This record gives sequence, C-alpha cells and structure tokens, in this order.
Amino acid sequence: MEGPWLLALKTESDNLAGSDKKEQKFASSESTSGAAELLVVQDPDVSGFVMAGNPIGLIPRVKLDTDQKTTITAWNGSLPPNGRTDTIRLQIARGGSSEWTTLKEHTFTNATWVPLNFTIPSTFFLNTENEGPFDLRYLHENYLGTPDESGRVRIHIDKVPPNGAIPPTKMVFTVTPPITDTTFGTDDFLEAAIPGWTGDAADVQVAFGWRKGELPEDPADIVLIGPQAISANGKVRIPKAAFAREGDGLCCAGYVLLDKAGNISALSLYELMSVALGLLPPVPLTPAPHATDATGGELLRSDIIDSGV
Repeated sequence: MEGPWLLALKTESDNLAGSDKKEQKFASSESTSGAAELLVVQDPDVSGFVMAGNPIGLIPRVKLDTDQKTTITAWNGSLPPNGRTDTIRLQIARGGSSEWTTLKEHTFTNATWVPLNFTIPSTFFLNTENEGPFDLRYLHENYLGTPDESGRVRIHIDKVPPNGAIPPTKMVFTVTPPITDTTFGTDDFLEAAIPGWTGDAADVQVAFGWRKGELPEDPADIVLIGPQAISANGKVRIPKAAFAREGDGLCCAGYVLLDKAGNISALSLYELMSVALGLLPPVPLTPAPHATDATGGELLRSDIIDSGV
C-alpha cells in the first residue's frame, strides 16, 4: 500500500478545500515554529482477510472464527520527542455511522518505529448483533493531544446463510412418479428447479443430490453434486447414474445453498418419489392365469377340506 504521505502531492486547489483537510496534508510532526503538526494516517489494510467484489469488504465466513489483524508497518513522519508519547487507536463503527468504538490502542515513544499490530477479535465478528457493513479507521493522537484520523475502510460481516435458519423449499420436478427408464426419454438426467429463497440472491451456489429413503440431517451423508451457480427457480440436472446408484424404491432429492461468504443453508425439504428402473412385468400379465380343474376355477369348500388347494 502506498504511504499516506503521498497525499501531500495533492494540488493547491485541494489544499484550499478546507482547513480540516489542509491540516492532514502535512508530513512532519512539527512545524518550523516548533508547534506540532498533524500527520496523515494511513488507512487500515484489510486486504489479507476480505474478498474481492461486492459487497465491499466481505469477510469469508471461515475467517470470522479467528481474530484478524491490521498492521501499520511504517510511520512516515517524525516520532514524538524524547519523553513524549503518541497514541494510535483502531476503531470501528457501523457503516456510515460516526459512533466509533476502540478495538485496540497502542502508544509509541520509541526513537525507532516498530510496526504496530491491531486485532479485530473473533468475539466481535461472532456477536449476533454485528451483521452487515462496518467501517474501520485509525485515530492518531499526538503528544499534544491533537487528533488525526485515517480514511474509513469498509468490512462486511455475513453470518446468515441463504434462507436463514429455515430449510429451503423442496426441489420441483415436472415428472410424475414412478420414475422409470421411460421417464428419462433420450436424456441421461432429470431436471429439477430450485425455488427462490430469502437473503442474498447474488453469488449463491447450490449442491444437490439424490438419495434412497428420507434425507439425513447431515448433508455430509449425501453424495452431493456441485456446488454450482444458481438463481431463484434455476434448474439443476440429476444424472441417471445417481438414480441407478441408489436403486429402486422410495427416494428423494435434496440440496443446500451456499452464499458468497461461505454460509451453508440447512438441508432442503424433500418429497419421496418411487423409482423402478429396468424391465417391468407386462401389463396385463400374459398369459393370464387360469384354472384347469372341472369347476372352471371355482373354489369349493371340499377343495379346502380335502387339501385340493
């Protein structure tokens, strides 16, 4: 990341835009008159734990379980004089809010700069109230108590899977059970639609499968296909080989949805469907069964008593 001192290269018109901005253009801690000047504070670097694209600053779900770190590796201005102390704080606020909370504070008095590590604790990420966009900033306070702040850097916390805690709706098939070889026609798959869900609609994926009997509670117990991109009412193809693998009887299809952050939905609802692949008995049975005794097939009491049947 380029050092913030490069902001001093702004044009003169920028420098005249306002006294609050003009103060942030100085790149030394003291003026020629001996008074302390403000330093331009570099923005927090979150590139090591956020994803590209939208939403801006999205943190992968797996990274929310561990502390994340930002570091000020270099300070490109004068350090405080001997016996004086500067303070830098990492602060966080909801996206666009001015209500800042300090996550970590460092003081420095060294004659030589030492990189400062700031931690965003996993407890903050996992707090159920902390969901959606947040902004980070550094707040620098020099030894005279004069504050200066970095720009705002967006992070986005997403812990809610597609459809929330509710299982997604069952797949929609256009075929009528029983599923036989004829059901497939000339295809080696059957199509099913994935109904719409609540929550994020963009960048959602689906993993799906076919199973004999009812669906288990754990999706890991199903042979899943995918994940692959899906939109509401989009279609997936279940290969005929999956039907053959699970065999005849009552079977069902199920799926899970995954959002961009990696949140996984509950296993979907399902409907049992009968499957009968391979050759079926002819309908009606031929030749038809018939009786060859003198009664023409009539069952008599004497036949039963005399063990005739």
